[in-house]
Amino acid sequence: MAIFLHVIGHNEHFRAVKGRFHHPTQMIHQCFHEVLTTMMCFAKEIIVPTTPNPTRHNSERHRRLKNIFSGAIGALDGTLVPVVVPIDQQTRYRGRGKGECFQNVIGICDSDMIFTFVWAGWEGIAHDSRVLNEVAFNSTSGFPFPPPSEILNLKTNGSLSFTVQRDIVIACVAFHNFIRKYNIEDELFRNFEEDTMVTPDVQGGGIDRENIQGIEWGPEAVEYMRALRDHIANRLLSPTLH
Repeated sequence: MAIFLHVIGHNEHFRAVKGRFHHPTQMIHQCFHEVLTTMMCFAKEIIVPTTPNPTRHNSERHRRLKNIFSGAIGALDGTLVPVVVPIDQQTRYRGRGKGECFQNVIGICDSDMIFTFVWAGWEGIAHDSRVLNEVAFNSTSGFPFPPPSEILNLKTNGSLSFTVQRDIVIACVAFHNFIRKYNIEDELFRNFEEDTMVTPDVQGGGIDRENIQGIEWGPEAVEYMRALRDHIANRLLSPTLH
């Protein structure tokens, strides 16, 4: 486990890690992949829908969010995680500015800051709404549809294969949930509860045009994506899907 955490935490190659742990590269490779396989099983157990705990967190920020989003069971969003892929596949994972490659990750987090769903591995060029549409209505994804009465508000090691880089994201989410569920002391969680966490100021792209990761979306594209998001939200809350 120490080897695995060191590799993903410092983004180091196996050859660099062997000197620290005094093991041959082959053993470092074997230990890493054994832990990763185990983490994928652990993720299935710990990244699951939860029942909100009203007594877990009573910070002012938490109470304020609960008042604003009364009845909400979680929030869904997408993010981009750097990824290294073969040259012949880079076009699909690029496309969001500066020529870097990313995988698109979508996740759902409940009011206790615990992930209840995560889906990694989509091409970086894919729009979040497209990823959500495909994942939400994929019968094999395990997407947690909310009950009709509730509301759903809508850099990895380059020496590893894409599948491993994808699984590392899921493993990190599993670690996050473990820390949160078992109340392990964590500085970032403490700062959030005490409302002392500093978050970057994200500037919008204006009313008529939106700038997303270096790409400017015109009015027609913006309106199309808004309509698609509304369509997905309506389908998610449709009684026929439950």
